[in-house]
Amino acid sequence: MHRLIVRLSLFMAFAWTSALAQADATMWNGAYAQVRANYVDVARDQAAWETLWRTWVGADPPRSLPVGSMGVAVFIGPRRTGGYDVEVLGIEQRDCLDVVKFVEHVPSQGAFITQAFTMPWTIALLPVSGRPIVFERQGAMADTRLLLPASDGGRLMQMSEICSRDRRP
Repeated sequence: MHRLIVRLSLFMAFAWTSALAQADATMWNGAYAQVRANYVDVARDQAAWETLWRTWVGADPPRSLPVGSMGVAVFIGPRRTGGYDVEVLGIEQRDCLDVVKFVEHVPSQGAFITQAFTMPWTIALLPVSGRPIVFERQGAMADTRLLLPASDGGRLMQMSEICSRDRRP
């Protein structure tokens, strides 16, 4: 039994390393982030991409930020057990904003899950946008709040002025 547990642990560690290292991946996720709160962010250049990974995930990025792409990150904060996951569903244009939609998956009742605190996260590559980005939770855990990344605060203020001008008759 002990050997089985050791082999399973080694398999899980290898699987995690392999998943993070995939050069052609466009979405990465994990159960243990460096951030312990709900947090969203956008990386539009290589420096921001590297900072995002190193600061919030605690690892180097698995690849360079591709030309024409931006990285979006969702951290959902502490959960009492394993089995939670977060997924970026896509991006949608609304007026003068781009809305990144994401969903939190919760463990099914009776599922075999880790009995330890986790901090699920996901980072995805999307087509780059110069418009302000906001994040919106979808699914059963959805609410009406939009989450604003701190890195887009100035961009959001500029775009609100432009949107106001465009709507005037």
